[in-house]
Amino acid sequence: MKLTFCGAARAVTGSCIHVQLPRYQLLVDCGLQQGPDLIDNYTFPFSAKEIDAVLLTHCHADHCGRLPFLIQQGFTGPIWMTKPTAQLLKIMLQEQLLRQQHASHRHSGKQHKLPCITQHDVDATLQQIRICRYKQWQTLQKDVQFCFYDAGHILGSASIVLQYCEQKQVRQLLFSGDLGNQHMPIVEDPQQTASAQTVIMESTHGDHCYFSQQDYLQPLANLLQQTFQKKGTVLIPAAAIGRTQELLYCLHIIKQKELVPALPDFPVYVDSTLAYEACQIYNDNTLDEFLDEEARQLKNQCGALLDFPALHFCTTQQQSRQLWQNQQPKVLIAPDSMAGSGPICSYLRQYLPKPQTTVVLLGIPRRNTIAHLLLEHTKQLTLQEQHIPVRAHIASLPVRPIHADQPALLHWLQQLPAKPCRVLLNHGDADTSLFLSALLQQYGYHTQVPRYGETISI
Repeated sequence: MKLTFCGAARAVTGSCIHVQLPRYQLLVDCGLQQGPDLIDNYTFPFSAKEIDAVLLTHCHADHCGRLPFLIQQGFTGPIWMTKPTAQLLKIMLQEQLLRQQHASHRHSGKQHKLPCITQHDVDATLQQIRICRYKQWQTLQKDVQFCFYDAGHILGSASIVLQYCEQKQVRQLLFSGDLGNQHMPIVEDPQQTASAQTVIMESTHGDHCYFSQQDYLQPLANLLQQTFQKKGTVLIPAAAIGRTQELLYCLHIIKQKELVPALPDFPVYVDSTLAYEACQIYNDNTLDEFLDEEARQLKNQCGALLDFPALHFCTTQQQSRQLWQNQQPKVLIAPDSMAGSGPICSYLRQYLPKPQTTVVLLGIPRRNTIAHLLLEHTKQLTLQEQHIPVRAHIASLPVRPIHADQPALLHWLQQLPAKPCRVLLNHGDADTSLFLSALLQQYGYHTQVPRYGETISI
């Protein structure tokens, strides 16, 4: 058996592992390479027509975004995933298509045009979906089976055990997918999986030990209280899928417990069509089995997980323009592109000069981003070629990332029923993956950090 790392090798994005068995070929994920990780999203080091199946860990673009290109090039096999991933994938790919069309329109005068996906490619991708539940073994062909386990990253995310028979010996590989931290809102903790001789594990935060899990309901409620006493707005940049749902869940509880007496019925606005559609999926009654116990209790008590009085979604440009003119105290959540583009910049331009505003940043931002500059107490930002004075209060909430940190990764690995013979680290930048590799070697693991395009025989 051979594994070829076609993305997210000494890089964070572009997860795609080509698995070659004697009579069967499959992919684990087929994601977009993004930002500095970008090498080539449009060609593959294998024939798409010869791939028999794809196993998808979850719906984030860096794990699923190249599926339509795979379809374009002749892949016709099944794409296996959980039910929540299937529902989220539909809106993710439509959003990707819209962004591409918008980018093509903006750059229509340029001669060089990148390959594009079409609505036909998106529809064909969705038609090839096959659903599998957690802990339910599926047969791909004789002597090749797989099983999904909850990875605790976002709703429906999965780790995958792949089992095959080689020379009359049963062998197992374990792909971690993106792992979540322990005790995160809404989703269950990562499940214990079957043992495996070889583990392919993500390492996004493998060099970080974040603060212990804290309930940030009260700190968030305190910020709301202080801001609303000043008649101000609380602006929160947040990823449309995952973090926005977590925030709305926490705001729901804050309202339920009446933790903001200055404005108990404070309005909440979310400016994101993608976030709106994702919230409808999180509210789907048929997906309750994917929620943790506390989330199920809140949903049973209130009738909906992410719906409460004074919650508003902006899904059109007209609604966004109306929101720009809205001066009332409120919570405003917008997509978290903090690199100088996107809707969040329009709101930052409007609200940063106002001293009654609070901008809430979640966790520890990456360097060289707007969020990082704000936490460094910059007095002025350049946004969309405009110089914006920063008079707003900048606050940071101690939220843990939705990727497992170093202790959580080590815990997940150590709780396997048997110690693996080899651990391959991917989905982390080179320094982080190599750091985690050295640490795991101290615990007696045989580790390796593959490079982009490298093929490893198992």
